[in-house]
Amino acid sequence: MTDTPSDQPMREPNVESASQPLTQDGESIASQGAADHDGPPPATPAQVEQAEKLLRDAQIAKMRGQNSVADKLLQEAAQVAPGSAAVMEAIGDDLVKRGQWRKAKDAYAQAHKIDPSNAAIERKFGEMVLKVDMSIDPFTLNQADAGTMATTKTALLLNVFFPGAGHLFLLERPLAGGIALASWAIGMAWLFFSPGTFSNLMSLFGFPGTSGPFQPLNLLPVLLIIAPFLYCLSTSAAEAKRWSVGKIEKPVPPDNRDFEI
Repeated sequence: MTDTPSDQPMREPNVESASQPLTQDGESIASQGAADHDGPPPATPAQVEQAEKLLRDAQIAKMRGQNSVADKLLQEAAQVAPGSAAVMEAIGDDLVKRGQWRKAKDAYAQAHKIDPSNAAIERKFGEMVLKVDMSIDPFTLNQADAGTMATTKTALLLNVFFPGAGHLFLLERPLAGGIALASWAIGMAWLFFSPGTFSNLMSLFGFPGTSGPFQPLNLLPVLLIIAPFLYCLSTSAAEAKRWSVGKIEKPVPPDNRDFEI
């Protein structure tokens, strides 16, 4: 009688043997005897072959709904070849399905350390770096999101020259954008086209050629210009930053701390 998901609860693979414990200062116990040895020893071809067979059997068991059998096979693979990148990748895949992102990241980190030229492992490791360290979900970052990134940056640039225009035309905030743009336009018109306003304002800074004392009311157009500019610049910059992933360097797997799988 085969196991089904309802027969036995799914158990997290016990892969403590896949990584060596660390001492309090972060150095592996094995490395105390050999300074050039870090992590489990590389798997032999025979171990790799045996572990890959177990991984294939585990995949088949999962397809049949025999999750407890698949867990057991994955544990066996981790014990047979703890230094196999394929085993650690499979453990990471399993942890991703369980939603255990940080442990999955650590599993992919060790797999990447074992086989740094494996593009698939590097991609999965990078996805977990996004998920865990940058709080960006790589599984929902689609083409529409990429378009939003470009839009927010364009809106920021537009707001630099015409405050409110970016909100009005690109960020889908017509009310805030319309008020800001109208305020800025009124302030500009008042400052430069109202007779004596600009020259009277310059008298505040000691420039000659103005008639009469300084009028505080002439500061109002300046406020109408500056306020929407600062508001639109700050909000669009925050929006652009929220959608900006930034440059992600090639991940370097941690090798100086405990492996938490």
